[in-house]
Amino acid sequence: MTESEYAALVEAQVGDRYVLGAEASPTDHDPDVYDCHELVEWSYRHGLGVVLNGPACEQYRNTVPAIGGYRVGDLVFLANNPLRYKRIGHVGIITRVGPTAAATGIVEAKGRAYGVVKSNLAVWLSKPTFAGVRRFPAFTAAIKPNAPAPIIPAAAKPYTWVWVWSGDPAQVNAWRVKCAGRLQVSAARTSPHGVRVGLAHCGKRAALVMQDARALGLIVRSEPTSDGLLSLNAKLKAIASTK
Repeated sequence: MTESEYAALVEAQVGDRYVLGAEASPTDHDPDVYDCHELVEWSYRHGLGVVLNGPACEQYRNTVPAIGGYRVGDLVFLANNPLRYKRIGHVGIITRVGPTAAATGIVEAKGRAYGVVKSNLAVWLSKPTFAGVRRFPAFTAAIKPNAPAPIIPAAAKPYTWVWVWSGDPAQVNAWRVKCAGRLQVSAARTSPHGVRVGLAHCGKRAALVMQDARALGLIVRSEPTSDGLLSLNAKLKAIASTK
């Protein structure tokens, strides 16, 4: 089970009732009553086969401080019961890790008046009885990290190949000089037939580049492309070989 799948499992219990001392079988796919520690016990065992039994104070005793950043499945505790170990009387589960405490989500079986609810770490940190964030090593070893988000390549920028040719090399060179400030990159080559071929890789100014070429009496062709600049020489060679 991945972190996202575990978080979804826990968050799916939001809205269920709180009953002190409730017992949820790990084979039950959707119990409808919990107390705070039973939500932890059931979700750990049902989701990942990890056993962390006992009331909140025992869960506290059997976990370690969360070091190196919070993780999904880490537990938050309140020291609000003077009769328990370290006064620990309540536990919740981190289901979302955000850049701030307010964006770090928690699900807890809060009490009879509330049932299972969502909260966040900022709310817990504001409580004078907050007792820290802790981690159960067996859970950390069992849960799988989420798959990395796919990298979506940026859309290729629209460019235009503009090529010109003439029997007079001076005309092609004059074109390259005239529109040098408008060209992404340009090159020229003499074809096997003695025709001088020029090629430009243009952005938004392709129309002006073509206008300059026609004003000089050059033959002009164009072709939209998203090719990178590294293909310039190969493109030029292919065009020149046919002219």
